[in-house]
Amino acid sequence: MNSEKLIIHIVKDTGLSRGEIIEMIEQKKASLRGKLSDALALFMIAKELAVNLELEKNRYLDDWI
Repeated sequence: MNSEKLIIHIVKDTGLSRGEIIEMIEQKKASLRGKLSDALALFMIAKELAVNLELEKNRYLDDWI
């Protein structure tokens, strides 16, 4: 799942705006000194917001973290 699809999924599931999600990505990356990708930051944000992301058939975010 690419970053844009993750953003769209999080927006649909939470009702947050795209801008809010982008801001959360930047905050997450800054808190970890920019050592992670946008996609990884999005996975972490989704986990914190309790967004269920199906990554592969029958495979969910909780299986990866």
